[in-house]
Amino acid sequence: LDSFTKLVEQLKQNPPVARADGDSAARADTAGTLTNAGVIQMVLSKLSDALIIHKIKNSKRGFDTSSAALVALTKAGVSEPVIMAMMEP
Repeated sequence: LDSFTKLVEQLKQNPPVARADGDSAARADTAGTLTNAGVIQMVLSKLSDALIIHKIKNSKRGFDTSSAALVALTKAGVSEPVIMAMMEP
């Protein structure tokens, strides 16, 4: 959890910025697995819950849904509906 908390703080201080060439942190997980960090990036980028939930439902998932991770997601500003979508099979 400590490294996850550090990642959340880093993302809050330095949110990913899309470059003109389209190479962005958000694009990086289109080829891979959507993780807690990817969800936090979307939340910090002010994407709507509906859009984030759609992305979750249509992505390969690799979420940490342990109790500690749920607390960290909540502290990062992830809404309950988004967290619930992350926990769905």
